[in-house]
Amino acid sequence: MIIKIHKDKITFKNASLRTEEGRNRQKNGEFYKQIKISMEKHGMINPLICIQDGDMYKICLGMKRFIIGCDLGMQEFNVKVIPSKNVSSDVVSLEEVNLLKEENSKFKPTDADNAYFKSLQLKNQ
Repeated sequence: MIIKIHKDKITFKNASLRTEEGRNRQKNGEFYKQIKISMEKHGMINPLICIQDGDMYKICLGMKRFIIGCDLGMQEFNVKVIPSKNVSSDVVSLEEVNLLKEENSKFKPTDADNAYFKSLQLKNQ
């Protein structure tokens, strides 16, 4: 199930991204630029994938989209909440992403998403 969450209830799983300096480091590189161009043109198509921690939601997948969305003035984000037992220390399994695709027919991976998913597959081989 995908729910709308106010930006103030969303935080980063990675503690280094909770600082402005950490978030600014995410803004470097071609991958960030591609996502920003896509979001400016199409809005945010894919939900953030988060685990719930009390009344907060920690981002597992979609950190750059969240940063860009905040910079573009978004107040609420579509969030797919997954059980924390399914999350490794740094990444969400590709099985969770595939489950999201099945549950939400509007989920359409961008070229940047596909590149990221491919890099995860190569890492796990």
